[in-house]
Amino acid sequence: MNGAHLEKLAALLTGDSKTSWPTKRMYTTGVDCYTGERIVVGQQTAKKNDIPLAHGAAASSSLPGVAGPTLLGQRYVMDGGICSNPAHVDLVAGTPKGVDLLDPKQIAGALRTGYERSKIEAPTIKEFWA
Repeated sequence: MNGAHLEKLAALLTGDSKTSWPTKRMYTTGVDCYTGERIVVGQQTAKKNDIPLAHGAAASSSLPGVAGPTLLGQRYVMDGGICSNPAHVDLVAGTPKGVDLLDPKQIAGALRTGYERSKIEAPTIKEFWA
């Protein structure tokens, strides 16, 4: 597990990182070192599995070769940014289960859907950034 330095940093940034998560809308992500499965930890999951915020943050920022994996419950977890979807836009968008953009059969349909959606959303995004 990563050392006390990360716990101190997380406490400085978020408050009592050893016992609580600051908001229900905060999530950390990681990758299970053995299965490659993406792990998403939020307030509810953290309470259920007794995972302090500092440990979720440590796992999410464990950089292979620099800072080792972090034990979350019974799983060794490392940087959530090294998964197949590092921006985690599927989580933000609420992507339905079963969507696998690494499956060649699903890529064309996903690109088509994204392109059509972009035509609808582009004016709002342009206005926001203007």
